Amino acid sequence: MKKHLKSLFICLGVIVILAAGILFMMNYDPDKPAEPEPNDDNIQTVYSNEDADKIVIKSSDDTLTLEKNGDTWNVDGINSDDIDTMQLDVLVSDALKYETSTVVTDTESADYGFETPSLVIEITSDGSTDTVTVGNKSAVENSYFATVNGIVFTMHETQYRNLVTGRDDLTSFRRLEIMPDDISEIVIERQDEKIRLYIPKIERMEGTVWHMSEPYDVMASDDFIDSSILEQIGSISLYDIADDFGTERAKLKVTEGDTVYEFRISEPVDGRVNVEFNGKVYDEPASLFEFIDAPIYSYMSKLVSYQHILDIDEVKLEYDGITHTIRRTDSEGNSFEADGAEADTDLTKKIYQAIIGMIATSMYNGEEQGETLMKITYSGSVNEVIEFKAINEYSAAVIKNGISLFTVGIADIDHIKNSVNEYFEIINEE
Repeated sequence: MKKHLKSLFICLGVIVILAAGILFMMNYDPDKPAEPEPNDDNIQTVYSNEDADKIVIKSSDDTLTLEKNGDTWNVDGINSDDIDTMQLDVLVSDALKYETSTVVTDTESADYGFETPSLVIEITSDGSTDTVTVGNKSAVENSYFATVNGIVFTMHETQYRNLVTGRDDLTSFRRLEIMPDDISEIVIERQDEKIRLYIPKIERMEGTVWHMSEPYDVMASDDFIDSSILEQIGSISLYDIADDFGTERAKLKVTEGDTVYEFRISEPVDGRVNVEFNGKVYDEPASLFEFIDAPIYSYMSKLVSYQHILDIDEVKLEYDGITHTIRRTDSEGNSFEADGAEADTDLTKKIYQAIIGMIATSMYNGEEQGETLMKITYSGSVNEVIEFKAINEYSAAVIKNGISLFTVGIADIDHIKNSVNEYFEIINEE
């Protein structure tokens, strides 16, 4: 009998569990949001004023006076254009409303520090002023003791930090952001020299991107511009206002899309420079403008005889009493003649790469020039004459269209000569 009762109880238990499970599944809705947990925080507003027209915030460091003009708050002594509006909005919001989870019943403890307050906020509306006094930091909470209209409460440290916002905090924000990829022209004026770099109309996605028009009409160094100029210009923020400009070091003009930015740059002092922009002066890291003092050689492409194959119809080489011509005979650069004879395409491309690949070793500094070691004449949509004249037994001057620019190693010129000689020997054998 007991055995049967035990089995009956087990069966009844299973039925109850199954019924509870069925009831749960019938009422289960996966899309229904979970009920929120009860909030035990007793947040209450101890003071709020939406009609205030003046706020005075006094701290040990400064006194900020804010006055409302229509819907706009102005800060006494600071031009409205120099204020971070988001920071100002936070300051006004925290000055006019005080919420707390702790209202203190004992209103007269010396521990609160109201006799020597760390912060006093005077809020005026219609000629009537309320005062919020902030004293010591609480020993048990991340908050400060404060009082207004006889109520003592704790103010969260975040609100306290916002209320001690100083003039530097209100005026320190990013005022400028130039996108490096959209820069198309850079002009630097330093001492008696002007450097103009620009991106010409791109006909093809090959070769160099940047070009120099002043002080020389040559290709510019893409690597130097990318690594030492564009990224630095993109980091100019005009974040901090400076007191005065100082001594002018250079002028900088940057074109980004349809917008032109013009700056005056001061001499560096203790790793900082002053930057004048739109009549105002800002403080920036000197490292952003190190390129201004770079030698002109850094700005220039070191390829002394580069011309894209599709920009020329013919290249003539003259050296040691010999004259050779290489001519492109199609529009794609896949068919050539060498001294009037049909030439192997791959071999011609390789010799042309050798001709245009000569690298400058330094700028020309007025050294006396001797005999002409080699002359290269390009003809086509680009016409250019390059001469190499000996300076000494190791180096030669590079004269492009009559202007002496670089020096190259004589060994490099000899290498070009030998390569061209071998090329034409092969052509003649064929």
